[in-house]
Amino acid sequence: MSTLSTKDNIMNEYTQKRGLYEHLSASVLQITEGLMKKEGIKYASAMFRIKDSGSLSEKIHRKGDKYKSLSDITDIGGVRIITYYANDVDRVAELIEREFKVDNENSIDKRKTLEPNVFGYLSLHYVICLDDRRAALPEYENLEDLKIEVQIRSILQHSWAEMEHDMGHKSNIEVPKEI
Repeated sequence: MSTLSTKDNIMNEYTQKRGLYEHLSASVLQITEGLMKKEGIKYASAMFRIKDSGSLSEKIHRKGDKYKSLSDITDIGGVRIITYYANDVDRVAELIEREFKVDNENSIDKRKTLEPNVFGYLSLHYVICLDDRRAALPEYENLEDLKIEVQIRSILQHSWAEMEHDMGHKSNIEVPKEI
């Protein structure tokens, strides 16, 4: 009798829980869009996505023994909010911090990784789950322990990220400090 590998176990769990991650991601998007409208935050786009099985399999393989279970992977589901202005990124971040539980250990503000005179990938990535108040609601049953990633960036930051992705490399082009 053969035992399943860790990767096989994670992939099986993904198959079982994919719908839950999709429900959570769609719900977080809907909640966030409603809050942005209420707060008067205009945004260029907002969307959710679920990592496909091929991408997940490749990630597990690439990371070696890092992942022991599906819950160790924090970006199975995701929401991306693209604002018109950089200061609105912070306004949306305040909403996320107020309305959801943020896993600070796995969240990163990539905007802080570059000096102001360097162009590069800039985005705010939160790993979140429902707060206790929302998790107790019947429509969110079975979602309380799931985490997803929320990416927030301005439209200019998004354009840069898309260009870097399309060019297949990260670039840190330096501009003279006086400019």
